[in-house]
Amino acid sequence: MSPETLPVISQDQVHSTLSLYRTEDALAPVVVCMPAMGVRARFYAPLAEALAARGVHCVTADLRGHGSSSVRASRRTNFGYYEMIQYDWPAVLDCVRLHLPDSPIWLLGHSLGGQLSSLYMAEQPGSVAGLILLASCNVYYKGYAKPLRTLAGTQLLRGISEIWGYMPGDRIGFAGREARRLIRDWARNARTGDYYPERSPINYERLLWTVTKPVLAISFESDELAPAEAVANLYRKMPSAEVTHWRLTDADFGGASVGHFNWIKYSESLAQRVGDWLEHSALQSESPLAVSEGS
Repeated sequence: MSPETLPVISQDQVHSTLSLYRTEDALAPVVVCMPAMGVRARFYAPLAEALAARGVHCVTADLRGHGSSSVRASRRTNFGYYEMIQYDWPAVLDCVRLHLPDSPIWLLGHSLGGQLSSLYMAEQPGSVAGLILLASCNVYYKGYAKPLRTLAGTQLLRGISEIWGYMPGDRIGFAGREARRLIRDWARNARTGDYYPERSPINYERLLWTVTKPVLAISFESDELAPAEAVANLYRKMPSAEVTHWRLTDADFGGASVGHFNWIKYSESLAQRVGDWLEHSALQSESPLAVSEGS
């Protein structure tokens, strides 16, 4: 399947492109896939193709500083959660609405993409139908099996970014070339568990409590970067949301060890399940305080 390429320009004049994978039904929902830290949009092509085959439009986007983005993190080019939520997410969704005006929009965020999508939805609840958290968690260190290692590692990466002027993740083997303010926002979340992005006047912690949209969280047994408890720590910030948590085990994939990135090999089965959830579960009336944790 060859996707359509759509140009996007954010309010602060950062350029990028989206890839639109259409399905036959023009009125079908559209899933907008926002990547993990350091991951390019093209990584998600198998999932996008599988969703389109399932009857769901899919759009993949690059995060600021990666892939088709016109900027790269450096000592002079700095940005964080604030710019991404205030400028990039709105530009992406405006473009999606222009090309699929009759389709309900669902945000799908992988890892960091899910965290930022949660904050965006909390601030702009009327802009989307709901949220899918795919291996996406609150990176608070106490949600991990080895909390002190997680705390030390995240703060070390912050220190490196302050010294270099950006985080050279492509050199040290974690994520990619990341802006130092983004790493500060991320490291603060790892220390405190809270979301208070630099430069932002918005109290996201308060807004998250007001979310009532459907949320599907997907965690994988062998995912050390987003274990099930850390995933739960993210959606627990949205106690009024209609949450479903799929805790997928290795047995669900025939015994294969499926983790933070190699889930992409199982895009067809995941797309089928997500399509079923969009079609049925998300439209059912559920108790807003109930959390379903079936696999």
